[in-house]
Amino acid sequence: MEMVLDANIIFAALIREGMTAVLLIDDRFRFSAPEFLLDEFAKHERLLLEKTGRSKAEFDEVLAAVRQIIECVPKEEFASFLKDAEKVTPDSDDVPYVALALQRNCAIWSNDKRLKQQMAIPVYSTAELIRLFYRK
Repeated sequence: MEMVLDANIIFAALIREGMTAVLLIDDRFRFSAPEFLLDEFAKHERLLLEKTGRSKAEFDEVLAAVRQIIECVPKEEFASFLKDAEKVTPDSDDVPYVALALQRNCAIWSNDKRLKQQMAIPVYSTAELIRLFYRK
């Protein structure tokens, strides 16, 4: 299953070990995200280091592993979907994620309740993915 990853999912995986990290390495999923996502990590690195309690070296190692899992897509590849995404997305910060999902015709993995309000594409929370794929 292909899904676009919202930044909050990756932040959660970096902050603590748990089912989010397990889902990220599950080979049933293919993940993509807007390329600017890498800038988000750099911008919030100090905060993430504080929250994780990891050393800089440990944090960099985990982040490198996450980067191998996620296909980072340049804006040019989904730019033609940005206007449609703007029309359906309640939060302007989420427009690139929705545009990429529209372009790829796939769902988004996010714990953002506002993002679930739009009806153009499916949005799965971590809890929903756990129920769907791990609890029968």
